Amino acid sequence: MKYIIIAFTFFTFIAQAQQPVLNKDIAAAKKAVIELNQELSQLEQELLSPKGTGVAFYFSLRGGQYFVPLAVEISAQGLTSIHHVYTEKEVDALRMGAVHPVGQSNLGAGKHKINIKVRGVNQQGDPVTLNFEDEVEKSSEPLKLEVSVRDDKNARKANAQLAVW
Repeated sequence: MKYIIIAFTFFTFIAQAQQPVLNKDIAAAKKAVIELNQELSQLEQELLSPKGTGVAFYFSLRGGQYFVPLAVEISAQGLTSIHHVYTEKEVDALRMGAVHPVGQSNLGAGKHKINIKVRGVNQQGDPVTLNFEDEVEKSSEPLKLEVSVRDDKNARKANAQLAVW
């Protein structure tokens, strides 16, 4: 029995002596896993969204007297549809000149027809949809496009257009 107690005490002492070394090994392994996860995430992003395929869409409202936007929908062949519904605070910011980043996606090089629907209400509160289609040419560089809704004071209505930045 005496030998069992001595052996148990000896193994406990060795285990306690090795505990700091084990803690350091665990911390190093955790750090390595975190770094590997970051590298894999970056690689996945580069594979899924190569730099040359990026396209970003923005929305602006110039005036806002004849049209209040409620939602915007952007689509094209080979493009994941982008949707956004506007809050009152966002519309107020747009009226003050803010430019809203609607979304980002990927689009291959070449000519593309972009379909845009801006839903909202006119100055009488009637629902209005501004539909238009525009063709853009995508190069190997990232593309930034702005959907702009502007008041036409002569026609007393709003018009939408697509501009390349």
